[in-house]
Amino acid sequence: NNGATGTSPLEAVIPAEDRPLEPIPEGASIKEKAVAGAAFVAFTMNLLSMLLNIINPFALVSGFLGVGLAPFAAFQQQKLTQTQALAETNQRCKCSAVQCSEMMRCIALQRMLLGPMPRSGSGCQARK
Repeated sequence: NNGATGTSPLEAVIPAEDRPLEPIPEGASIKEKAVAGAAFVAFTMNLLSMLLNIINPFALVSGFLGVGLAPFAAFQQQKLTQTQALAETNQRCKCSAVQCSEMMRCIALQRMLLGPMPRSGSGCQARK
């Protein structure tokens, strides 16, 4: 690891699109932690509000909505993180497919121009 720039020598040579993809984080992103923390606070406050204002129907409805929506927001943020990682994977696969397709066209053109490739005599032959 290069201490000056924070990158390894291989990272300097290999372009970003050719490097392996990072694994999908399991709840490790800052956004997910922030949303989960806010959801916990919202859930707790809504539950406390419902307990303290048990005779007020508006407080109960608001509390039920908050108790249900807070965990849903955390779940949605986790799915957004996974979707972004999958979108990056999909983009990489599309680029690889285009490169492969171009390479196959080039090989086909070479075969058209040069004719069939000569077969070597040392291929798969039956042994005696």
